[in-house]
Amino acid sequence: MLYTIFLGSGIGRASWIKLAQNGAKVVAVDFNQTTGEETLVLIREHGGDGVFIQAYGLAVYSASKHAMIGLTKSAALEYVKKGIRINAICSGGVYTTLTQAVPLMIQETGYVPEEFPNMRMIRFADPSEIAEMVVFLASNKSSYMTGSVIVVYGGLKL
Repeated sequence: MLYTIFLGSGIGRASWIKLAQNGAKVVAVDFNQTTGEETLVLIREHGGDGVFIQAYGLAVYSASKHAMIGLTKSAALEYVKKGIRINAICSGGVYTTLTQAVPLMIQETGYVPEEFPNMRMIRFADPSEIAEMVVFLASNKSSYMTGSVIVVYGGLKL
């Protein structure tokens, strides 16, 4: 099993570790070399293996988010006959170092992001909750899924 997961913190880190615990080899990609390499150490400590590649700045990160759904569906069609399953997870509101700053920003500026009143679970997701979905999609339990876009928003958009 070889999986490519992006980002060395938050969802990416939690997903890498969960996959490592399940014996996966990963290609870890992040723009931040420090967190990427730290996560690669954690992967190995949890019995996994892989390599780290430093890449994808803010523009690439943003573009990749927008392209993910189309790429997922197209690639799934191209590789299905080779036995390769390709799915995407679209998450919203995950508690990471990025979102930890939100309460302070609200306090300092008074600006409340428009999605906050619509957060039906009244909390951010823990990265491990998204990582569980990654592990599910990487397992044989999702053997009939390909080209799927899994929305894990905690009821943000219904």
